[in-house]
Amino acid sequence: QFRTLSTLQSPAFTGIREQLGILDNTRLTFAWSLGEHIAVGLEAGREPFVLNYQGMKDDRLYTFNQYAPMLTGGLFMQGRTSPFSSLGNARFYVQAVAGGTEIGLLGRGGLGMTYPLTSSIGLQIGIEQSYSRFQFQGNWFDSQKLDLLYGISITL
Repeated sequence: QFRTLSTLQSPAFTGIREQLGILDNTRLTFAWSLGEHIAVGLEAGREPFVLNYQGMKDDRLYTFNQYAPMLTGGLFMQGRTSPFSSLGNARFYVQAVAGGTEIGLLGRGGLGMTYPLTSSIGLQIGIEQSYSRFQFQGNWFDSQKLDLLYGISITL
């Protein structure tokens, strides 16, 4: 699967300017079917997170705000329905991911739909909640966001 994403909701901070490259919102996924209704796999990509954290600099406490595209990766499990003939053989899925980013831990859950164009190519659309946890100067901080996913899936 090759998917891209658009962030629907994330914390917004004044003064942060989005500067994204063409590959800063993409994810490549490799899945292995364990049966008709379950798959496991690996995913890797690059996506932005809004980071809000505090730390010491020159003996003063500062609040840092960043809009940071980061490399992400993880292992996932996906549950799928049988094809719905009334919806053009579309399948719905629910997915959970455990992984990491360049600076910390990553967990996400999502649901979506795959609509087949041919027997081996399908369009995907879904929604996904991501939660990242990272450490700075010995303290843990969180970042979360809600994304709209869209892309293609190729079955070999």
